[in-house]
Amino acid sequence: HVVVHEHVECREEGVQIVRHRLIMDALLPCPDSGIPSHDLHRINHLEGLVRALARELGPHGVTVNCVRAGSIEVPAEHTVVADHGAMVLRQLERQCVKRRGHPDDIAAAVDFLASTDAGFITGQCLTVDGGWCMT
Repeated sequence: HVVVHEHVECREEGVQIVRHRLIMDALLPCPDSGIPSHDLHRINHLEGLVRALARELGPHGVTVNCVRAGSIEVPAEHTVVADHGAMVLRQLERQCVKRRGHPDDIAAAVDFLASTDAGFITGQCLTVDGGWCMT
């Protein structure tokens, strides 16, 4: 997924400044997560793409970043996963933050990267996973 955000600011002199933010997202596999190596390779390519686009588009005032989401609780997982309770326990054992991630956690990261507060951040991949890959 790609989010393009445009922020327009009007100054007293009548000059408009347009800031562009390009934010990509990726599911976050950890090396020992059982994710196939070709998926890990795909993530590395995405991070390389983020850095390459940041270099190319930075001179034009565009920042490019990526949000790597960990395990986020969604309604569909309750019907897809056979033993949902056991899966949740396994995930929480690995994480530093002992709660499931929610879509709002990812939205907050994207909102920050799209804001003027992140105007000097580019070429980065922000991990939002409750410390899942640190353990």
